[in-house]
Amino acid sequence: MEWGFGPNNIGLAVHATQKETNINMVFLEKRDELTWQNGMMVPGTDIQHSPHRDFITPIDPTSDYTFLNYLKSHNRLLNFLNVPTTFPFRLEWSLYVQWVASHFLEIVKLGQHVTKIEQTLKNGASVFRVITEDGKEYLGRSVALGTGGKPIIPEELEPYLGERVYHLTDYQKKTNQAIKDGCNKFAVVGASQSAVEILIDLYRKPGVEITAITRGIGFRQKDLSPFTEHIFFPDFVEWFQRRDADSRRQINTELETAVYGRADKDALDEIYRLWYEDHLQGQPRMELKNYCEIEKATINRSINLFIREKHSSTQSSIKADAVIVATGFERLERGINSHKTPSILKDLKSSIEHDRGGNLYIAPDYSLGIIGESGHRLPIFMTSFSAPSHGVGDAGTFPLLAHRSAAIISSLTEQLKAHKE
Repeated sequence: MEWGFGPNNIGLAVHATQKETNINMVFLEKRDELTWQNGMMVPGTDIQHSPHRDFITPIDPTSDYTFLNYLKSHNRLLNFLNVPTTFPFRLEWSLYVQWVASHFLEIVKLGQHVTKIEQTLKNGASVFRVITEDGKEYLGRSVALGTGGKPIIPEELEPYLGERVYHLTDYQKKTNQAIKDGCNKFAVVGASQSAVEILIDLYRKPGVEITAITRGIGFRQKDLSPFTEHIFFPDFVEWFQRRDADSRRQINTELETAVYGRADKDALDEIYRLWYEDHLQGQPRMELKNYCEIEKATINRSINLFIREKHSSTQSSIKADAVIVATGFERLERGINSHKTPSILKDLKSSIEHDRGGNLYIAPDYSLGIIGESGHRLPIFMTSFSAPSHGVGDAGTFPLLAHRSAAIISSLTEQLKAHKE
């Protein structure tokens, strides 16, 4: 039983097919259509990893589901190889994800919003009961949680979420509508890759004025050195798992700069060039508010943001027609040194296995153990929340997706074999 049919659970479907397993799978997807980062298809943006780190290539480059086979199937391989860029456009990667997903529609239930998961007994054995918003129930001996992270919204802005205050996942649709409605003053909160991409895109829109609000020096570059890239290698993950809890937290803190809250050099160079050129012309369209935090927000005809500069305590205010929140997504280890249980598992909290430190224990096969009513261990595979146990490089992102999927399918195959015996 899987819910969410984004990249992580699509990967499970691919690898189950490759191994020709007899695993009975059904995927419950909240949305009514299968898309990937649909709200962030900003023209010119790309993915930040090798196209060969797709659903299957690192495990089986001969598979039908490789990115290269997708290109070949659509008669674009030679043109793609001729594009003067290192990484694929985000639009093309989204089309690839949708193409792979389309092969598994018969086992995907769209429009199924899961609201609860609990234990029950079937023929004397413990199983999971997954309940959806419309009252449907699904039973299974294991669950793969592939819902991804929940958008982070600063609490000062949360009451105003809507058409004029929105997360980056709604960027294109709501920004285009806001501009049609006459909005031209935008505030962008955050310093991630997505924040920089949004700023560049806003610069392309005539007459738009921008305020960029960041908690640090501004926009910082990701650590993409070839040595740091080893955090996306399976042998690093295995090494990381053998470290104690304190060491894992320390390592994750050290390596956060390769994954979170940073941007690629090409995007940073472009936004700085645009900012500098504006100042040369004497008509700056983007104001930088660095080391700043939002203390309060109000809305009348405009959105009023009251901010404080952290190191001088200087207070100021900003008027905007729309505020775009580009502060990322919640993680299981929010704050990197803490752990929490995803809210969907609240009814199982008392049965979840923990380590000696009282934190959630995620096994090497990515399973969170639940002690079943019959005394047997029921696994919930955490496809998106494995940074505390497997390292920040394995936090639900694409670079290790193929290895993660292979490990989970292998574990499920062993579970099926043991059940038959």
